Amino acid sequence: MNLNLVMLIGRITRDAESKVVPSGQTVVNFSLATNSVWFDKNQQKQESTEFHNIVFWGKRAEAVAPYLNKGKLVMIEGELRTSSWVGQDNQKKYRTEVFVKNLQLAPRASNVGSFEESKGNENVKKEEIEEDLPVIQDGDDVNPFEEDLEGDEIPF
Repeated sequence: MNLNLVMLIGRITRDAESKVVPSGQTVVNFSLATNSVWFDKNQQKQESTEFHNIVFWGKRAEAVAPYLNKGKLVMIEGELRTSSWVGQDNQKKYRTEVFVKNLQLAPRASNVGSFEESKGNENVKKEEIEEDLPVIQDGDDVNPFEEDLEGDEIPF
């Protein structure tokens, strides 16, 4: 049995960039930071941050792109993909990315209670609804992995 599954919860480090490739499909790229905290053998607090390259394809990506802003907390489920190429310095380069299958935006802390309390009310503010978007799951609209790209369509 094989499994390529990545689950990350972190903060977006830069606003998402959305592009349309020649095939007409939308691709959204952004970076995600995840933090780890631990205590070393001397009981000193240690911290580290990892940065992840995130790629999100298709109509679902296009719909959620305006909400993928710097600082936003998101949960991502996806798979790792590594590409390679020969750089201008004639050295082989590698880039590992997380290809999104499922994505969930975290609600703003200030809206959590008020949104929950006002769900049944028709006067819910647009901003509260937008900040509490539903989980976007693989198969909801378009499968972003159904079309392989040609070399000239790769967005990086």
